[in-house]
Amino acid sequence: MKTYIRKMSILATIILVCIGGFFIWAWQSKKYSGPVEKIRIAGAVGIVPALVDVARDQGYFKEFGLDAEVTLGKNGVTNMQDLLAGTFDVIATADFVFVKQSLATSDIRILGSIDAVSNVIKIVARKDHAIDTPGDLKGKKVGVIVDSSAEFFLSEFLTFNNLKLTDINKVSVQQSDMENLLAAGTVDAVVIWRPVVDKIVKRLGANAVVFDAQGSQQYYFTLVSQSELLKTRPAVIERLWKALLLAEEFIKNNPAAAQKIIYNKGGNDSTVISDLWPTNSFAISLDQSLVLLMEDEARWAIEKKLTVATTIPNYLNFIYFDALEKIKPEAITITH
Repeated sequence: MKTYIRKMSILATIILVCIGGFFIWAWQSKKYSGPVEKIRIAGAVGIVPALVDVARDQGYFKEFGLDAEVTLGKNGVTNMQDLLAGTFDVIATADFVFVKQSLATSDIRILGSIDAVSNVIKIVARKDHAIDTPGDLKGKKVGVIVDSSAEFFLSEFLTFNNLKLTDINKVSVQQSDMENLLAAGTVDAVVIWRPVVDKIVKRLGANAVVFDAQGSQQYYFTLVSQSELLKTRPAVIERLWKALLLAEEFIKNNPAAAQKIIYNKGGNDSTVISDLWPTNSFAISLDQSLVLLMEDEARWAIEKKLTVATTIPNYLNFIYFDALEKIKPEAITITH
């Protein structure tokens, strides 16, 4: 009798799994039959907007009735400016860019994160400039893109190592100049993200000292829109997430093919893409840690007087939960 019950239990489990798999397949393969709507999306260079790139390449936007015009944006700051000017409906940008803008305007919203990025922001220093430990950065000239996520993580790194920004000689530099400035010894160290880090380390060779500025903290690559779009075209956002959810599954099941799509987009060689791939989640989410990070970034921006704002916003009011709650509720861990 026990054997019979055990067999029936196993059979019931198999049936339930098959039924669940069928419904997932049916949902994913269901073709949208309504009117096609245009949506203008600003992407980005590199691999962080992989969900958007894969969805376009695989035709997932079309599958859900979206005529998606995906433009390769210059950078997150420019994308944000273009969003506010009405050039785009949705942009891809880092959480730090969103936070800075949120301190100046209240009509932008985070739709969700499409990537969580780990362990890419580094400090590269010259060993021959008497730098071996984090404490040796005191009094040194450190090149950084000011008012950026790199400077934010530099500040956090220094605090963790009992230093302050005022303990170093901060030098404002552009990303394109960092390698040459450090190689020439004009600065003692630079703060930058991979893959630029890899190029600098290769050039300095044994003279390079690398510190992990980001630590265990992830930063998020998010989709952002103006609030008006969410009032007038909420169904478009739902279909956008459905397309990106298929892209998430594609990347999970076909990493080599996904990397080839990013390579074909241009901007990075295949070795760089494969090296950086494990530092990215390529997953749709609204994590509680995103809110905590944005609060830390807002507090830092206020303390640095990068804004006229004096209080940290309630970021629950800046997040659009409705679409993801319908499409992938398990992706939301934010208490709201």
